[in-house]
Amino acid sequence: MKNIFLLLFLLVQIYNLHSQVPNYVPTNGIVGWWPFTGNAILLDNWDLSVKRSTAIVRVLTKDLGVKPSQLIAAGRSEFIPLVDNNSSDNRAKNRRTRVVILPKIDEFYEMIEKEMKNQKK
Repeated sequence: MKNIFLLLFLLVQIYNLHSQVPNYVPTNGIVGWWPFTGNAILLDNWDLSVKRSTAIVRVLTKDLGVKPSQLIAAGRSEFIPLVDNNSSDNRAKNRRTRVVILPKIDEFYEMIEKEMKNQKK
């Protein structure tokens, strides 16, 4: 139950940050490496990681009002682990969803150019 409250708190913080700056927000679902044998809905770790990401996107859009056009859901399967997948504790650490807040690309280039001009002074 504690993890659910922490997740909701973090999603509200992401929403608050997102509402101040018009960004794109890709979410990446990542799973620990453990062969997923699939079921009627999920075929493998790719499907599982995308499902993890879309779950966060649904909360951001339905519950927090983030525009769907600004969100990207992606799955990374088991290919970017934080730690070795040699124990159940480590596999748990590798099961995560990463939320990245990116500026609009034109605004990002403007920020870089401004900083480069400031450094020349």
